[in-house]
Amino acid sequence: MLLTNSQPPSPSSSSTHERVQLLYGIENIAKVQSQVVYNAKARIDVCVDSKSPSVVIEGEHVKNILLDAITNRGIKYRYITEINQSNIQYCKKLSKIIHEIRHLNGIRGNFAVTESEYIATVTIQEAQPVSQVIYSNVRSTVEQHQYLFETLWNSSTPAEKRIKEVEEGIDLGKTEVFQNPVKILESFINIIKSAKQGISLIFPTINAFLREERVGIIELLKQSATKHNVNVRIITPTNDYIEKQIQNISIAVRNEQKEEEEDQEKNNKEKDFFKVQRSKGQQLLQLP
Repeated sequence: MLLTNSQPPSPSSSSTHERVQLLYGIENIAKVQSQVVYNAKARIDVCVDSKSPSVVIEGEHVKNILLDAITNRGIKYRYITEINQSNIQYCKKLSKIIHEIRHLNGIRGNFAVTESEYIATVTIQEAQPVSQVIYSNVRSTVEQHQYLFETLWNSSTPAEKRIKEVEEGIDLGKTEVFQNPVKILESFINIIKSAKQGISLIFPTINAFLREERVGIIELLKQSATKHNVNVRIITPTNDYIEKQIQNISIAVRNEQKEEEEDQEKNNKEKDFFKVQRSKGQQLLQLP
């Protein structure tokens, strides 16, 4: 059931009757915010856009119920937002209240979820009170947003790391997990093409080497070595076919590199363009 412009449910009734409500007005919204925090037993998970930290810090009501829940009741808060240059000071202040804050690029939408309740708003204005919210204690809605939050949390970056990036203007890198085969191959190719100095690879099986050869990775590595002077090193098990391929690649690399060297100074030191080393039954292929 959807009730528009309704009064917020009382704490005593919110857990016994499932409902969805759309609420307007600062007073009604403040009541439902307090109710959700009051009803939380152990945790509150919050996912909001980059404007929300200013609302918490500048809004005494929200900040006070946060402090009460954390310090007096031991409620665990987890908070996801986008940390950028425009809100970094708010985020630093917020991190002194909420210890588990994470950053996620481009986050949109604003919601909070507890063990039994869900509250959301469509838009947030910087440093301004929220003007409307959707409240629900429907079990399926709560469980969906609990799952959504966990997914976003596992994809986000700790706030201290992101704050350091923003303040120092550095990129600390990121770790991503790909499961789509097309995306994996695309990323693999992009990494090889972007290499400037060196590439190191380990193929755990003969089939792994053959698979990468079929999709053009071995040829791409050869091009990186010959045309861009990238040092390519591969460790792989071998069989007769791979041994033959090693010989063919070695000859091709030497010939192509030799043609380039003829255009350079005569006294350039000859390079060792392709190395093969055996170690415990495996091959180490090296293309400078």
